[in-house]
Amino acid sequence: MEGSFYGLSIEKSERISINDNAFLENEYAGLFLINASSSNVRDNIFGSGGIGILFYEKAMNNNVHDNIFNDYKIGISILSLAAGGNRIYHNDFLSCRAASEACNLWDDGRGIGNYWSEYSLKDADGDGIGDAPYRIFGSGYEYDYHPVMNPFHRMANE
Repeated sequence: MEGSFYGLSIEKSERISINDNAFLENEYAGLFLINASSSNVRDNIFGSGGIGILFYEKAMNNNVHDNIFNDYKIGISILSLAAGGNRIYHNDFLSCRAASEACNLWDDGRGIGNYWSEYSLKDADGDGIGDAPYRIFGSGYEYDYHPVMNPFHRMANE
């Protein structure tokens, strides 16, 4: 899905799987989830554009994992207070940040979060997890408490 205003918009849906896609150079958002819940977004590439994934209204309880967000203004944006309970983990955020206004989880529940190319803090014990949390931009006061020090995907290393 390339070169449009939205790459893909999903509205009022549950239990959707969005896997193995490339969202490239979409002007506003690669993937727009509106009132979409309990869905799985994995193994996608989001490359260059406005927002990689935009969560809006009651886009909640979704899992977003094993994706690459490369050179977006914002990799993931969660604009609604009602868009909470999403679990976001094992993603590579390259030259982009995330923003949230809700209450979401930024790790896999077992102590592994996401890779953030702008994370420059230390890993003194060498366990591959940053010693300090990575702050998610926005008024939601969210953190990736377990940012990883190296990208998950080989492509992200190139």
